[in-house]
Amino acid sequence: MLAVIVLAFAVFGSILIRHALTTHAITAASSTSDHHRWHHRKWGGPAIPTGLHAAAVSSTQVALTWQPGTRGAAAADYVIYRNGSQIGTSTTLGFRDKAVRPKATYSYQVSASASGRTSAQSTAAVVTTPVTPASSSPSPSAKPSATASSPASAPSGFPNASDTGYENAPGYPGQLTNCSGNIQSNTTYRYCNFPDGLAIGSAKSHPANVTFIGCRFASNAVADANVADYGSNIVFSYSTFEPNTAPAGVGPTSPYASPMANGQGYQYGIDQRYQGALTVENADFWGFAQAIEFGYSSQSQPLVVTNSWIHNPRAPGGVDHTDGILENYGGVGYMVFNHNSIVGDGNTNALALQGSSTYNHVTITNNYFSGYGYMVNSGSDTRSTNMVFTGNVWGTDFKPAWGPLYGGAMYNTPGLGGVWANNKIDVQSGTTWMAAGNNGLYWWPNDSLPGNSSQIIGHRTDYPGP
Repeated sequence: MLAVIVLAFAVFGSILIRHALTTHAITAASSTSDHHRWHHRKWGGPAIPTGLHAAAVSSTQVALTWQPGTRGAAAADYVIYRNGSQIGTSTTLGFRDKAVRPKATYSYQVSASASGRTSAQSTAAVVTTPVTPASSSPSPSAKPSATASSPASAPSGFPNASDTGYENAPGYPGQLTNCSGNIQSNTTYRYCNFPDGLAIGSAKSHPANVTFIGCRFASNAVADANVADYGSNIVFSYSTFEPNTAPAGVGPTSPYASPMANGQGYQYGIDQRYQGALTVENADFWGFAQAIEFGYSSQSQPLVVTNSWIHNPRAPGGVDHTDGILENYGGVGYMVFNHNSIVGDGNTNALALQGSSTYNHVTITNNYFSGYGYMVNSGSDTRSTNMVFTGNVWGTDFKPAWGPLYGGAMYNTPGLGGVWANNKIDVQSGTTWMAAGNNGLYWWPNDSLPGNSSQIIGHRTDYPGP
């Protein structure tokens, strides 16, 4: 009888143990499944932005830049916070806070937003704004102004010598400091002189979130770059790009000044050599073969050129293709060219989107163009999409060699999303090749050069679209 009882307990205990193990296994499996589902929920929302950098552009303005996060969904836009309170949104990787006070410290954070969901806020970036410059500070318009006998390289209302370059940088102290050494990430360089050009990183090193304010970049790299940009999220604000064969700050202000000899200038003002975001604002370029050459731009890493003065290229010397802004290959998008003056007797394009592959989401607005071969090249591939060309001015300072526009099919082909509106002709005083009657008339994408100096080629109504 005792043996039977012992056997029964053994069997019953075995059943209990198997049940406990089975229950534990089920619980563990359920827990693991929940763990994976939790991770899916966690990373299914927009990714938290990284690399937030804050730079005090002036005593009343802070520039923010950041990188998109990688562990989550792509962002549709970003929400910006100052000292814990929301102050705005941005669809790009940058934001300007123009509501700050001098000599104050601020903490900024950014979150990503997509499909009604918002990520956690980024790591904070702290910045202190400088004291308001004293009234005895040097005048920001130290460059010589144009006279009646020496017309300005851009008309009133467009970027020129009075609002671009290091001498016009907010808080400019009246002199530059020679700077050297490797460029560091998450750093703002102010009022630096780079007298022999600059390499931002290398093919194996890519500094990120670097801002240059009020700097001079000078070079005599006849067949190379004044600034070689291997970085990511690089910002040039109120900076000057010029030959180092000329004295600092003595750039030409007349478009008709004798060009810098080919061997005395430089090839590229900025040569973008890595797929990182690049912003150029209130910059002054002269003495170049190409002021800016780029090959990368995307929604998350865009190229933005705004409020800049690109003028007086070097003499071509029989070898240059001379362009204001150049892209050679196509296949890039989300570029912004807004409110620039690009004027010169160059032999190729003021804005040269020369690639044979399609472009997409290109914004060309409120610029002043004059001269070159074809003044503007929108690309040879007629399938480029979402090209916006509005509010631009065709100036008559120089007669384009071949015409005002090359590659206009994207503006007059239905279904491509092209927009052409409110572009006009500005006949400068003293112009002999364009009839004064064209002044203020609308410029259409299929317009060509006038056949004679009395021909009216402009239009009294705006382009109606495709």
